[in-house]
Amino acid sequence: MPRYVVLFHELPATDARGSHWDVMLERNGTLLTWATDQRPKRGVVLMAERLADHRVAYLDYEGPISQNRGTVTQVDAGDFDWVEFQPDWIAVRVTSGDLIGALILHRRSEGQCWLLNVSPTATD
Repeated sequence: MPRYVVLFHELPATDARGSHWDVMLERNGTLLTWATDQRPKRGVVLMAERLADHRVAYLDYEGPISQNRGTVTQVDAGDFDWVEFQPDWIAVRVTSGDLIGALILHRRSEGQCWLLNVSPTATD
């Protein structure tokens, strides 16, 4: 069963991006990754920026990031099932962790801007 993780990525004060949460979904030996300005929780729709895929080591890693890119702390983790995977629409059924229910990611337009929605109702 694939796993997900939500990391709080605390960046140095000099970084223009600012600290954020990384939502990562395991797929084909990598982690699909999105950054949000708030911690994901059920019933809240968030803007999310699609980032480059990350190594699966982040499923279990907490600590400093190389090249002075801050530190990461795990705030949630669990298992999920894939429901749908399209270029602009991703739906998973989270089966453990804080985000149990349906996690849906929808690309708003061409580019890296997505909406992230966690519903308490599992998707079919």
